[in-house]
Amino acid sequence: MSDEAVRSVVDAIQVINLLMAAGILVLSFAAARRWKAARWYAVGPGTFAVHSILFYAAILLEVVPAPWTSLWSAALRLHSYVFVLATIAVLFIVALSPEWNDYES
Repeated sequence: MSDEAVRSVVDAIQVINLLMAAGILVLSFAAARRWKAARWYAVGPGTFAVHSILFYAAILLEVVPAPWTSLWSAALRLHSYVFVLATIAVLFIVALSPEWNDYES
């Protein structure tokens, strides 16, 4: 594969990532609007989506130089790991809560 072909594939994947992040943001806003009591649950996906949208837009528009792109990419990956870790922690907290056992029967 030539360098130009690889670049085209990378750009296509980044556009898909941008569209997916936009979808996450829209659904996060919709969920927060629909379920006001659970609004805080939309913060994680919402902040991750905004971070992703800004990153992929900047990359596709080529407004960020190479060393900063790597740093920002690493920060976005860290953001995703923190989000996934927090989600799993909440899952464990809910699953281990006394109220959870009432719903299992």
